[in-house]
Amino acid sequence: MLLEDEELTYQSLLVSTESDDEGDTNNLLSIGSGGEKTAVELDSIFSLSPQSATSPPLSPPSPNPTRTKPAVPPRSFNSLDENETLTFKKEPILPKSSNESLLGSVPNEQKNDKSPLKSTEPTTISTVQQPIVQQQPIVQQQPIVQQQLQQQQQQQLQQQEVMEPQHWSNYLSMKPLKQTLNEIPIQVQVKDNYFIMGCNKNFTSSEFKSYLVSNLESMIQAIKVGTFATNDISSETIAFKKNAVICDLFTDSIQQRPTSIPSLIVLKPGMQDLFKGNSRAFIGSPIVNSNNNVNNNINNSNSNSNNNNINNSLDGFKLSTSLQTPSVNLSLLHNNIQNLISNNGNSGPSSINSSCSSSSSNNGNTTNYSSSIGNEYKQPISGSLIFNNNKTLGRNANFSLGEQRDNNAKLRQQKKKLTAIQISSLLGEPLNWSNTENEIKYFRNLAEQIFDFQTLDERDRVKITIAPVTNAHPDPLLPSTFRVRFYLPPDNHSTTINVMSSDTVTNLIEKVIAKHNNSTKLISSDHTPSDYVIRITGTSDHVLKTDELVTNLIVVRNRLQRKKDIKFSLVHKTSLPKIYIDGHSPEICTLKNNNNNNNINNNNNNNNNNNNNINNNNSENGNIQQPYGSPINILQFPISPRSENNVNSNNNNNYNNYNNNNNSNKGNNSNRSILLYEINRPFEIRIICLENLVLPLFQKYLGSECNNFNDVKLTIMVELCHGEDVLTEPMETVIKLGSNPLWCEWLRSALLMSNIPRASKLCFTAYAQQGDKQQAKVSIGWADLQLIDYHSQLLSGVISLILWPGARTDIPDFNVPSPSLVIEFCQFPFPVVFPKPEMMERTEIRDYVESRKEDTERLEELIRKDSLYVLTETDKKFIWLYRMHLQKIPSSLPKVLQSLNWNNPQEVKEAHRLLSIWSTLSPLEALELLDSKFADELVREYAVNCLHSLADSELALYLLQLVQSLKHEPYHNSALCRFLIRRALNNRAVIGHPFFWHLEAEMHNPKISERYSLVLETFLKGCGNQRHEFVKQMEVVTKLQTIAKLVKEASPNKRKNLLHEELNKMSWPNTFHLPISPSTETCGVIVSECRWLDSFTVPLYLVFQNVDPVGEPIAVIFKNGDDLRQDILTLQMISVMDNIWKQNGLDLHLSIYNVTAINEDTGFIEVVPDSDTTANIQKAAGGVTAAFTKTPLSNWLRERNQSDPDYEYAVGNFTHSLAGYCVATFILGISDRHNDNIMVSKSGHLFHIDFAHFLGNIMKFHGYKREKAPFVLTPEFAHVMGGEKSLSFKFFSDLCCLSYKFLRNHRNLFINLFSLMISTGIPELSTKADISYLKEAFLLDVSDEEAGASFERLIQKSLKTKTTQVMFAMHILAHSGTSSDD
Repeated sequence: MLLEDEELTYQSLLVSTESDDEGDTNNLLSIGSGGEKTAVELDSIFSLSPQSATSPPLSPPSPNPTRTKPAVPPRSFNSLDENETLTFKKEPILPKSSNESLLGSVPNEQKNDKSPLKSTEPTTISTVQQPIVQQQPIVQQQPIVQQQLQQQQQQQLQQQEVMEPQHWSNYLSMKPLKQTLNEIPIQVQVKDNYFIMGCNKNFTSSEFKSYLVSNLESMIQAIKVGTFATNDISSETIAFKKNAVICDLFTDSIQQRPTSIPSLIVLKPGMQDLFKGNSRAFIGSPIVNSNNNVNNNINNSNSNSNNNNINNSLDGFKLSTSLQTPSVNLSLLHNNIQNLISNNGNSGPSSINSSCSSSSSNNGNTTNYSSSIGNEYKQPISGSLIFNNNKTLGRNANFSLGEQRDNNAKLRQQKKKLTAIQISSLLGEPLNWSNTENEIKYFRNLAEQIFDFQTLDERDRVKITIAPVTNAHPDPLLPSTFRVRFYLPPDNHSTTINVMSSDTVTNLIEKVIAKHNNSTKLISSDHTPSDYVIRITGTSDHVLKTDELVTNLIVVRNRLQRKKDIKFSLVHKTSLPKIYIDGHSPEICTLKNNNNNNNINNNNNNNNNNNNNINNNNSENGNIQQPYGSPINILQFPISPRSENNVNSNNNNNYNNYNNNNNSNKGNNSNRSILLYEINRPFEIRIICLENLVLPLFQKYLGSECNNFNDVKLTIMVELCHGEDVLTEPMETVIKLGSNPLWCEWLRSALLMSNIPRASKLCFTAYAQQGDKQQAKVSIGWADLQLIDYHSQLLSGVISLILWPGARTDIPDFNVPSPSLVIEFCQFPFPVVFPKPEMMERTEIRDYVESRKEDTERLEELIRKDSLYVLTETDKKFIWLYRMHLQKIPSSLPKVLQSLNWNNPQEVKEAHRLLSIWSTLSPLEALELLDSKFADELVREYAVNCLHSLADSELALYLLQLVQSLKHEPYHNSALCRFLIRRALNNRAVIGHPFFWHLEAEMHNPKISERYSLVLETFLKGCGNQRHEFVKQMEVVTKLQTIAKLVKEASPNKRKNLLHEELNKMSWPNTFHLPISPSTETCGVIVSECRWLDSFTVPLYLVFQNVDPVGEPIAVIFKNGDDLRQDILTLQMISVMDNIWKQNGLDLHLSIYNVTAINEDTGFIEVVPDSDTTANIQKAAGGVTAAFTKTPLSNWLRERNQSDPDYEYAVGNFTHSLAGYCVATFILGISDRHNDNIMVSKSGHLFHIDFAHFLGNIMKFHGYKREKAPFVLTPEFAHVMGGEKSLSFKFFSDLCCLSYKFLRNHRNLFINLFSLMISTGIPELSTKADISYLKEAFLLDVSDEEAGASFERLIQKSLKTKTTQVMFAMHILAHSGTSSDD
């Protein structure tokens, strides 16, 4: 019987009876839960106290040793086919009293007849309802039914051998159950406890485990609060008294042994009231008399001769009529029982009849046709409760629907709690950590309006990813024909086919099908190529676009270049899960177009601090209102079906003011406000005091000789800035230091309040200086504050700011307490708000003129300047004057926007007008507008709109910079933030996966952790079950950090054994993705292949088992103690270079591996297989002396490519890749190059690793630069290409110059990308001055011919620099005594 729990809708069971060929009596149970059908044991889903096979028998052993079990061959659960299920043998059950019929009260003339329910006829319990069978009057059918059942019973008893069951498990046997086609019964054993649960054939181990846990937890909860009951032979539901003895209730009074497998139902609290009409409602307690009347018309539909017009709906739930036809005996028995109940008058007991299969059993049924999205088992939930009066029947219907709603609400609430727990664990702090902050509340409420998290979160995890393709020109070095290995379903039988470079994916599938239709017959002859798709073996990457050229697949090109086998798996489309496919299915988050080019403005401009409604103005139109500066297009899929008027009902718009009384008298003027441009008075601010000053703070920044406060002067500087522009002269105040210096001084600016732009911010800096020694001022703390808040209101009243320690470019050190600066703003009678665009004057400035020829040349010269060039005041005036002429050159927009005065409202309005008519920039050009120097929200929104055309693969390439650009947004809510969240939710694999880890890697930074936490929280709320994948990844990372720390602390000779011991001890998730790739899934660690590496941080070389049985193992390097963010940035720049080269038809065969940072000192590095360091190659060839010879590398390649064609192909790969890395390392200024971070693969690909220093930061030794060469190019490398005088070397030189030329054409792109990364906190990239190296590397002021000649000279200089070989030899000598294999 069904054991109901609180989390699922109550479902009763339909019972049918049929006979089998052997005559055994079997009871089968098939239940439905949440739309999924599960086959389990009859009468018991979960044994409350089952005994093991070795436990004492339930009854005394049989005295007759000759009695044996029926000859039923043992079968394992794995051998069960789709038409079989698990059954119980069941012996005839005698009624407890001859005076009480199991069918209720029956006429006297029928009491002496054998009850048909004593038959051993099999009873099948199924959720599939039987079709309506026309009933005949009971007078005509009853004798025939009894005779037939008696004859069948006697025949079965004669054929069946007598036995005494020794244990309840003896009842198990195999019998077919045609309803359970997609499941197999699984017996789960935990110590001595057993239970059997149906397992979907598509379940993985982890999915079945989760299914068990969720079901058993809900069962246990139901048992705790529920009441036990059982169904007797007449299908009456009988509840137990609390003190009733279970054994007595299930034991035959004559033979004192169990008559069948005990069955218990758990009734929820309050369900006992539904059975008050049953005279046996509580067994084990006095019988309760029922006064309820039986409604004789309850089964009128069954007694009607025509059942075709039965009403098949219940409160809007349509019931199914296409059901399985029951056996004749079942139909007759059903009609017999129904008529007995109907004709019994007022004296008969009410019953919950789970054996009813006709339409009357649907009264009160709750069908599951509108179950959860993606349900593959849509069928009626057979849960009919039949009562004996209309009142009870109506109550049953309401009860079922009410239970459904209650349970759905509980499920949603539980899922919401689980989501909150998962997000909190990933963020490292609870979700209510900042509920007191109004802007955070506003952001969360707005996100609820923009995204329908309930719908988004119903998606399954990412199971299918799209194989990446390239649009680059074909590589001429690749072969025109090659071979591909295919693995065929269902047993991964492998086959190999010949492929041409012009073949499409469809051609490949056709070849595979044709080959095996004609020979092996492994593929059905009626299958066509359209029935299949290709999956990259070992990954979840699928090729769903069948007209794609095979050579356009990136994996094909990479493996062909490296002489590796290409492996595909043929997948039938029917086996693909019917889920949302990221990057292929229609976008689940879409943009809502708005014909108005103006902003969707924040209507809170006119509200005071107590007005909490953000949609007052346009709620009638159904528009979602945004603050000033929101994008033209807003996200709106799907808008939550909730009120849009009270988004921010709990918000309070004032900041954390000391003086809370300054807003107390505004309650009666909630609709009045003052527009900022109406206030024509200078901006003023009051410096009150500096609190929490301690002596160690000054000793840290002024030196240890600072022993007291007396000779220290403090200076507070206040700057009013817009982006990187200072709007007016800085304001300063100086005071002699005391323990808590008190200024109480008003500072007045020359800037009028009416001229303050929307994105203005106040920059406070506290300087300390020792007065007697006249030392330079040292910054001891700083803080930035937006002057106009997220609700467009000017700050007012007293505010306390905790200063960040040190200077702005320093990494914060919180070992010393930070001081707090107390300031005060002017207060006005009403809130001062920044005007909405439509409220501002639209006066067009017409001071521009047409350019002359000489002016045009000067304009073009200015526009060609790189983005690091600082415009003079003359330049700015000149560009602004000819701004309309520059409209013909869209790329000049950044220069135009830098030329206006942002403290001039008229020029700001003109700039906004230009944005509405300016041509759209390319996405790469628009990246510059997201830099910190552009603070205006409309400008940044324009840039985001230009990014919409980026494909997911392109967006992923620049995602690192876009995540950093979030730091430059004035407020948490921004167009860029919404854009990134939308794209991440649409494609959780390509965008969402790296988006999560880019944010997670910055969570340690307190400056930005609040904003990143909000963004990450919003993404995780809508990413569905992919959130659980992130939880598993974080679990794996935490365990690996523990192991890495132990291995590093151990002595070198014990590290390997310790590593293996710790890896074996750890309990890993059944399946999980590594952070380094969303398309490869692992199922464990191959411990024997793991080792530690010889390096300062002792990284771990780990090999994971691929979840694909024919996939290759996944090798990674786990680093704990290194900041990998600089490596990530360097490899990204090399990827951008590779992309530029391929767009120009130049493939340099680079080996760009993936690196993922977990936090500031932990991360994963992808391992490039079949490769070794040049240091190891030289060691094997002679050690230190081999660093000065030419042959080690060429000999190493010859050994691995013995045929001449293979060796020539390897040399070609070496030449191309060497040229690419020579140019890349020179432009990026990568230093600390030695033979331990330069590697070569056996296919000839050279590549660099470990980018600890870049942008020209060369390591020094005793004040001298250790590296003299512009890049690494030794005579050994030249020897591989045939020597300095060979044609191959000349080709190498030309290749370098050509690739250098292509990159110079995109120099602004690299400057902008590095500029956006200044806020990352990388030590070698902290100011604009650090990027000045790029100007030198690109030779901005020379022509392409001069630049090419210059690079040729660099090649010769690098080749003749002997210090490179000396460094190689010293490195071999330094690392000759250690090995990671020890």
